[in-house]
Amino acid sequence: VVYTSDMDCFDDDRVSALPRKQMKSGNLDIFQMCLLHEVYGWVDHNGNVKQKAKDPREGRVVATLRYEWYWIWLQHYNNNQWVMVVDARDSFFQKNPFQDLPRNKDPKIKSGTLYFFGENTDATRLGKSTKNVNWLKNGYGVPVLESLREKPTICSGSTMGEVVAMEQYLRALVNEKDETEVRMTGSDQGFHNYLYYSNKLANVHAIKNIYVWEQGRG
Repeated sequence: VVYTSDMDCFDDDRVSALPRKQMKSGNLDIFQMCLLHEVYGWVDHNGNVKQKAKDPREGRVVATLRYEWYWIWLQHYNNNQWVMVVDARDSFFQKNPFQDLPRNKDPKIKSGTLYFFGENTDATRLGKSTKNVNWLKNGYGVPVLESLREKPTICSGSTMGEVVAMEQYLRALVNEKDETEVRMTGSDQGFHNYLYYSNKLANVHAIKNIYVWEQGRG
């Protein structure tokens, strides 16, 4: 199944409505700000769409906006089903990732499990990567950055979980963008690591537990 959607994108001044342009390298600029007009809206008591809404929020880069799509797609699944969100372009599967997962037979479970995946702990920490440093510093300030500098990096490009838990995780990550107002592409990794290391997800009733798998052991 392939889902497609039209997005209203504009230049980084958040005003000019421009098509995707070429950068000096010759590649297309994919870091423009985008809105999701007519994606959200209102339904009647039978679930029929009454009215579609214009997106009232500021534009988001696609790397951040995708988490809203993940959340929307999850509405088609039962609470006890497992899903994976992954950056497929740089992923290689050695076996079926859904094989041997713990399964709950109740489709209406109230809480579930999340799997996060770490990057190579021998090669990197959050403070060793300029990108991670900038994402955390711009989103949360220097004190938070310093407290996380030696923490292992958890990759936001791969996350698994039962739908009931993933739904709340995705809501939380989208909310981090709204609270921090960070517009940088890739900043979702800063949000992802902050949510875990700050224990901000610890009191979410729908998230029973979070496991972080080290690289090569997941």
